[in-house]
Amino acid sequence: MRHFRRHADALAQRRMRVDGLADVDSVRTHLAISPIMSPACVPTMPPPRILPWPRPAWPSPDPAYLGDKLEPRLAKRSMPCGTQVVATEPLAPEVARSLIPQNYCVEDCNYLLDYYRITGDNRLLYGGGVVYGARDPDDIDNLIRPKLLKTFPQLKGVRLDYRWTGNFLLTLSRMPQFGRLENNVYYMQGYSGHGVTCTHLAGKLIAELMRGDAERFDAFAKLPHLPFFGGRNLQIPFTAIGAAYYQLRDRIGV
Repeated sequence: MRHFRRHADALAQRRMRVDGLADVDSVRTHLAISPIMSPACVPTMPPPRILPWPRPAWPSPDPAYLGDKLEPRLAKRSMPCGTQVVATEPLAPEVARSLIPQNYCVEDCNYLLDYYRITGDNRLLYGGGVVYGARDPDDIDNLIRPKLLKTFPQLKGVRLDYRWTGNFLLTLSRMPQFGRLENNVYYMQGYSGHGVTCTHLAGKLIAELMRGDAERFDAFAKLPHLPFFGGRNLQIPFTAIGAAYYQLRDRIGV
């Protein structure tokens, strides 16, 4: 507790904001809570190839969610999901600039959205799709390449150098879940793919809480969160059926 209070006081003294990129490193330095990175937010250097590894024979906690064995009270209100990302070979500078002239990080407005950006070494980083239940897909290229080519048909034939999958925790409302399990046990989960930014806010609110100011934490904790339909056994197929309906609406433009 003294350790957290020390960091909370440091944050208060610096009067740091968490809505600007310049403050992110400071928050990381002074707060003993490590954010979970979204699969799309990777360094500009290409990641290593992802290779299969032996699965342990005992339950192991996933970095994206707590799991129903560790805390069943939270598990029913959230669902582990996976998303996939690929990185192309380095593109010619003029080709890379023509894809996203303003060099923005982009995500579309579909129900099952895609997201993409240009890396520092002129690769196109393209991600999308959702695997409910967070199982590893058999072939990431077959899932993502058609989406990539639909968005950028001029990249037909481009080589994909890297591909990986990462998990995140989805909530029914897509809003993060903050709250208390006991008087001195707090939880923050369910960032629904936006944990890179939101976890910094969560760390700030926990620091305020440790200093005795629970106003902003409680504002989030009071938000209602419904469980996924179907319970733990049927929530994945029910959600997949619902997603297929909205994906059809996206395709026909309704």
